Amino acid sequence: LPLGQWIALTGPSGSGKTTLAFDVLHRESQQRYLGALSAKALQTLGKLGSTGVASIRNLPVSVATGLGALTASPRSTVGTLVGLADLLRLLFAREAVYPAEPLLSRSHFSFNRDRGACRRCRGLGVEDQVHPPLLVADATKTIRGGALKSTLANGYTVYSQVTVDVLDLVCRAHDFDVDTPWEDLTPAQHDVIFYGSRRLTVPFGKHSIESRMRWVGITARPREEGHYLGLIPVIEQTLKRDRNANILRFVRTIPCTACDGARLGPIGRHARIGAVTLPTLLALPTATLGAALDALPQSAVLSALRPALDARLRRMVQLSLSHLSLDRPSASLSGGEGQRVRLAAQVIGGLGGMLVVLDE
Repeated sequence: LPLGQWIALTGPSGSGKTTLAFDVLHRESQQRYLGALSAKALQTLGKLGSTGVASIRNLPVSVATGLGALTASPRSTVGTLVGLADLLRLLFAREAVYPAEPLLSRSHFSFNRDRGACRRCRGLGVEDQVHPPLLVADATKTIRGGALKSTLANGYTVYSQVTVDVLDLVCRAHDFDVDTPWEDLTPAQHDVIFYGSRRLTVPFGKHSIESRMRWVGITARPREEGHYLGLIPVIEQTLKRDRNANILRFVRTIPCTACDGARLGPIGRHARIGAVTLPTLLALPTATLGAALDALPQSAVLSALRPALDARLRRMVQLSLSHLSLDRPSASLSGGEGQRVRLAAQVIGGLGGMLVVLDE
């Protein structure tokens, strides 16, 4: 391999270009590097498999940027991937002012730390909200007849916690019933189904006492009683335990109502350098971030961090990533953007003498 040069692998589709680049050259480089590590490290990293190589000369340590190379973690952003978020957190920990907190730390400005994360969304920047219209399958039908998406063939409505006949008792306490078409019910009557009622106490469970008495070998116990809770509160409680695909049918994901998507707690959101907060900087396109840093009150800490900040910004501009903001979730990036962000993270690290393997 000629060192210090671009090497292009060309050929028709299916001729093995990607296989040669990634499964042979990159993997062989990994194996040679890992072979120099301790036996314990090799056990941790696992086996990469054979490349079937007879001879390769001038093969440096390699890093690869392919279509599957970018993490899609909900806790990963452009800023965390390229290291700019870490530098800005350090700057704010040393220079920001927050009246109620005289001593700030970097963890106050990290949404991946308990101290810094918004308590409501736990640092994700979004929250799940049950959207009532998503619960309705056919407004022309009755509740007993399947107006709601979570109603089973036997009439039981999942998440209601009561049989359809018990639910009818709740409805009648509010002057309607489960045999009236959904579209003929008032918004207030819809809210009884969605949010519950405290007008009467009802037995919980999806099986009637008659069916429970018919079960062989089982002694029917008195059912727990209480107020009908409503579909939405039960779904919300279930969501906290398990965000499964079945329940997400009824959910819309929106920016967190506590932090407005900033992911940070009150200190991280409101601590300021001059008049500027960290979320304000993270929301700027990379192309304008340098000018925003110029406008900050100058300090020894900022001067010490500027070379590293500017080097990362320059690489992102060179890789046509200047339109991205640092708070952009990695999962929202296109395939090309994701590969270039990963490449930016690799070349920003300052390592030299590597073989960088790129896919198209």
